[in-house]
Amino acid sequence: SGQELEALAPPPVEFEALIPDGIGPGETFAVNGPHGRIEVEAPFDSQPGAPVKYRLAPPPEFRIEVPPNHKPGDKVKFTREDGIEVSVPVPEGMSPGESFDVTPPALMIRVPEGARPGSVLVCHLSGAPVGDSRFDRIRAVVPDGVMPGRYFAARLPAPPMR
Repeated sequence: SGQELEALAPPPVEFEALIPDGIGPGETFAVNGPHGRIEVEAPFDSQPGAPVKYRLAPPPEFRIEVPPNHKPGDKVKFTREDGIEVSVPVPEGMSPGESFDVTPPALMIRVPEGARPGSVLVCHLSGAPVGDSRFDRIRAVVPDGVMPGRYFAARLPAPPMR
């Protein structure tokens, strides 16, 4: 239709929920997410009444092993398949030989009512760096299989080359 719809886009976030009585492993239930009720799946090792951490974020893009002589806060550099060099800090509590996941720079976009796969969404970002026009308005297309009320990851634009 060519019409753009407004969408909500939080940065990746973690939240905790209690598994309700009567919900078994692999079953879905509703919890309060960053923009209201969302459906999550009970982990296969969960028990009713147990707290579970959920992460509303894109899947990790890389798994990095902490190199020798590196400590938390030190930068680890690597080159992506597309030739772009990336630098990430070693997370707190990590030691050489241990591995950690690297998540791509992305937003989690909630599909609004009335949208369907192929719809163009426009997100205005709160908390974006002031003066960085990459974050004024992000456009993303709803992927196949993602229905209203669900989230999908949209990669952020690359920073300008210096």
